[in-house]
Amino acid sequence: MAHHKDDQVETFLWKLMRGAGGAGLAGMKSIADFPGQKKLKIARPFLNLRKTELREYAKRHDVNYSEDETN
Repeated sequence: MAHHKDDQVETFLWKLMRGAGGAGLAGMKSIADFPGQKKLKIARPFLNLRKTELREYAKRHDVNYSEDETN
């Protein structure tokens, strides 16, 4: 997954506004079980990077990327 630090903050705020508490406010994990499939894992290698850092890296190293404008 390409979730980044800004997504982590957004997730926390959404959970806070929905009234989650304690464990419900925990952010995304870098490595997590895939829901319903314990043998599969979800990896989020960019959680420690901000969106701007990822964009800058992509531009500097001529890496093509796309953004989901509906998100």
